[in-house]
Amino acid sequence: WMIAAGEQGCLEAQVDLADLYLYENEDVKRDPEMAFFWMNRAAKQGDGDSQTTLGRMYSLGEGTKQNADKAKEILEKRADSGDELAEFYLAEMYDKGLGLRKNPELAKTWYKRAADHGHEEAKLRYATIVAKE
Repeated sequence: WMIAAGEQGCLEAQVDLADLYLYENEDVKRDPEMAFFWMNRAAKQGDGDSQTTLGRMYSLGEGTKQNADKAKEILEKRADSGDELAEFYLAEMYDKGLGLRKNPELAKTWYKRAADHGHEEAKLRYATIVAKE
């Protein structure tokens, strides 16, 4: 029933299907391509969390070809709305060079923004960067 509901545009079913395929679980074999398919459908309906996860998938090339430009576009839009996870993912892209040239200053800026919005891992990474300066 969940697939039928997702195909009919039910956002909740699309998100649930994306999560089922994205994360290892006992009911469904992990399938990044199917996760991307359903995440993309949910994101197109305006679901912010799905948009952030879709941006992350583009940055990693998970379930789709890596596309740093598309990832950056999606994540910056979400970050501009105050999404701490999108800010964190942008920081990682610059910190680790995920499809982008490494840029420690931009990584630091995005980690700080995510930390300021409460992202715990960003707080640790930002503090580590500052301590090394």
